Amino acid sequence: MIGILTLQDRNKSINPFSFKQLVKSFNLTLIVQFILAIVLLSFAGYLNNKLYAEGNGTDLTDIFMSTAMTYTIVGTFFYLPSIVVLNLALFLYSKLRAK
Repeated sequence: MIGILTLQDRNKSINPFSFKQLVKSFNLTLIVQFILAIVLLSFAGYLNNKLYAEGNGTDLTDIFMSTAMTYTIVGTFFYLPSIVVLNLALFLYSKLRAK
């Protein structure tokens, strides 16, 4: 959410409100979401192979692993479909407006 607000402030997409600029901001933050998910999952996989294979996991590593999985699941099943719907709505709006 912080990335979205920062990007919107930088692009001045709130004043005046532009649906196209809002969707563009969400599309750019999707890239950040994807990169962060890859980093979190790769680090969680590394922790899984190094710590949990030897039985050295702690509460902190459990919290990190759960957070990484939750972040990825929320991004996949909530954020990504909403971006698809917004892009579809913008596409349909631009086609209807062009007629």
